[in-house]
Amino acid sequence: MRTITNRELPLVKNLLARLNGVPDIRLAYASAKTIKLIENELRDLDLVRQPDDDFRQFTSELESVKQKWARKRASGEPATRLDRMGEQMIEVYDIPAEDMDSYRLEAERIEKECLEAVQRQRNRERNYEELLDQPTNCRFHLVNPKDVKHLLLPDEEGKTKLTGAQFTALAFLLSKPTIKMDMIPKDISQTDMLTLIDYFEI
Repeated sequence: MRTITNRELPLVKNLLARLNGVPDIRLAYASAKTIKLIENELRDLDLVRQPDDDFRQFTSELESVKQKWARKRASGEPATRLDRMGEQMIEVYDIPAEDMDSYRLEAERIEKECLEAVQRQRNRERNYEELLDQPTNCRFHLVNPKDVKHLLLPDEEGKTKLTGAQFTALAFLLSKPTIKMDMIPKDISQTDMLTLIDYFEI
């Protein structure tokens, strides 16, 4: 199995959720335990990027400036609009074009005053991104392939106890992650097959 990075942990966690209710207590336990381990690792990783009090103060002041220069609704509340950021639409304060220069001057002044806090936060975010691309230290709770072999044996009608989707999740929990074509259920989706090819030698 190829190395899993921290960035890929949410993907693996989502795959393992497919094993909820699987008809084998050892596999169900290994899945639940590993999901918990992944959640703990993601929480610890997220602590690296958490802002300090100075940066929180900066964002609070910047928020006030945005509200100050935004158009106002009839209720007096600052108006917002949807804006495209990359492929996502996000909600931003609707600052009129004629007030944009004034807003920017005030925002730049606040950023200069809080420059050290802003730079520290940028470093946190950079360190966080670097950590995401490193091999994970999260140790999964694995199962012996022999202990789950009965789930892969087809019945008289040729059906196995695990679906293709569940098998894809199981593959990440095998202590010896050697995947053979005859192990893979026939109902596996193309996406799951590509996932197996990406992570395992088949």
